[in-house]
Amino acid sequence: MLGMSLTTTIEEIYRTIIESTAFGTRKILEAYLNNGIAVDEIYACGGLARNSKEVMQVFADVLGRQIKAVMKKQTPAFGSAMYAAVAAGQAQGGFDTIEEAIQGVGRQNYTIYVPDRNNQEVYDRLYREYGKLYDYFGLHCDVMKSLRAIKEDCLAKQDPDPR
Repeated sequence: MLGMSLTTTIEEIYRTIIESTAFGTRKILEAYLNNGIAVDEIYACGGLARNSKEVMQVFADVLGRQIKAVMKKQTPAFGSAMYAAVAAGQAQGGFDTIEEAIQGVGRQNYTIYVPDRNNQEVYDRLYREYGKLYDYFGLHCDVMKSLRAIKEDCLAKQDPDPR
């Protein structure tokens, strides 16, 4: 986090964490796209997707893409169960393809988040600065490695049994 001062609020720190996570996701998305891997849709599941409209809107704005937030609980387990039904096959009471399983039992209730173009423009500007910092700290400067080494040294010197 850069630019913090004594007047930085906890809400600003929280927002920064959300935005930096979204920027990291955008980096990953761009890596896929730059390597010829098409990304046609983005789905989000879990507690944040179900419970935080603000977080999901930030992600849509940063990514510049529509996001479908799945409202069903235990989505990964539900998806695993659908694949198990496909593995069993129709003869055993399951399905022959994942598409059939989705049509049969996998209908989802989504909340769709659409990027706000005004927010997206600001995030595009911020993302360019994030990219500079990402490259600087990740490629051109060893400060992060040095900080990690200091932390590891301190942890190694701690008494494992402080009694």
